[in-house]
Amino acid sequence: MALSFVLVKFGPGFSISLGKASVFSLPQALIEYVFAYLAVGVSGIVSLRFKQALSQNEKKRTVFYLTVAIIVGILSRYFFHFIAGIIFWGSCAPKGMSPMVYSFFLNGSNALFTGIVTWIALFLLLRKRPKLFLPDVR
Repeated sequence: MALSFVLVKFGPGFSISLGKASVFSLPQALIEYVFAYLAVGVSGIVSLRFKQALSQNEKKRTVFYLTVAIIVGILSRYFFHFIAGIIFWGSCAPKGMSPMVYSFFLNGSNALFTGIVTWIALFLLLRKRPKLFLPDVR
């Protein structure tokens, strides 16, 4: 079954995703579309240090923590997609290739591309609108 979706995330920032998802079972949907994206929140472990560096105008430290947050978030999400790739998509692997290798490269390339695009987008936003990352607390 194909499921069209619009994902909107509100929080320290917001994002909108449009696309189609292939859902074959509830466990697959939970792993790939719930747990994987919830795991991205683990990147918040560097939030306080990122905000401190940004508020103190320490550019190198700010970019460092931004990079760490992206890597942590992408790897956390990748873990769930990797597992789902083995369990649910392993049968799509080319003949003679193990489902683990197939999932590693397929999901790994996606994670790498997503990480690069995310880093570029957030770096540009950080340069042009750093206040977006420091919400006013009233």
